[in-house]
Amino acid sequence: PELRDWLDYHLLVGVEHFFLSDLDGSLAGLLRSYIQQGVVTYMSDWVSHFPNKFKKFMLGSSSSGSTEKYVLEEEFYSQCIWENRGRSRWLLFL
Repeated sequence: PELRDWLDYHLLVGVEHFFLSDLDGSLAGLLRSYIQQGVVTYMSDWVSHFPNKFKKFMLGSSSSGSTEKYVLEEEFYSQCIWENRGRSRWLLFL
């Protein structure tokens, strides 16, 4: 619900499109109506885009046993910029 409120607010103030990603596909249901309206591009299960060796590095376990996320944010930014070259006048990363 908080993500929906955030998206609705930013649509209200003039944002035209959002690019969102996650690591496990868990946002699919929440974003379905926004995707159908054409205001969200959703890249689910972002880590699946990388070779297994790279995935192990990005999702490696720390000494405490928790999973650490590495590199993904910068990779998503690069992908987003690349896919929108020449199409978007402005890009903002929050």
